Amino acid sequence: MRTAAIAVLVVSSVGAVAAGLFYAFAAPRGREPDPRDAAMVAMKAVSAAVSLYYLERRSLPTTLDELTQPSPKLGEPYLGHLPRDPWGQALAYRTTGTGNLDFVVSSAGADETLGTADDLVWSPGR
Repeated sequence: MRTAAIAVLVVSSVGAVAAGLFYAFAAPRGREPDPRDAAMVAMKAVSAAVSLYYLERRSLPTTLDELTQPSPKLGEPYLGHLPRDPWGQALAYRTTGTGNLDFVVSSAGADETLGTADDLVWSPGR
């Protein structure tokens, strides 16, 4: 039952990434894209990769760098490279509890400083 719930979470995360990409490329012409949308797409992609990592290893990665290492089952990395936010900053990652998928991926936002009002945050189930 837990595996099925996690699989649904992964599929929904991938769906969210696909929706974000669709929005990014299907946005009305002449309108400047919002960098916050691009940051959310990057955070959702990282979240999906973390979820896949968990499915294979039954633990969360310690750092995002682990996502660029080959999967033991597939031989390919979960992510080819770590995406950065639209302001050129690395995304932040931290676990938030002892549950299976208790983690947060965040962007420092336009001010490039974590812990301020413009931070963007994504966690599974949001």
